[in-house]
Amino acid sequence: LAQGIIASESTLILNRVTIQSAPRKQINNFLLATLGTEVEITNSYFHDAVGEKNLFFNRAGNISIRNTTFKNLTAGEGGAIYARDSQRLSVTESIFVGNYADRGSDIFVTSCEEVELQSLTSRNFGTGGSVII
Repeated sequence: LAQGIIASESTLILNRVTIQSAPRKQINNFLLATLGTEVEITNSYFHDAVGEKNLFFNRAGNISIRNTTFKNLTAGEGGAIYARDSQRLSVTESIFVGNYADRGSDIFVTSCEEVELQSLTSRNFGTGGSVII
């Protein structure tokens, strides 16, 4: 199992980034942001991964995701995005296609102070709904 980007107590800005896993490889996280990390993701593409959590925000600060595509991501909870105990999650003008999770095929949120979801397109699979808050 592999990790992608790990950020702790910092600011992380990703613009025009494409990340995918190696074929048939399971990963832990494309991105793990924790301990107050501020995250801004724009114009990016995350695709083709089977992971424990794909984009995992655990006790992060403000998380802003704009104009980003999430495709063919699979996880137990939160196929594309899993946010826990974070200050603010904002996802706008983003596309979710072909993601799968037992709970929250696209986004799974627990114990976040504020959640903003705007202009999302979703075509996914799974038994537990596209977004779970």
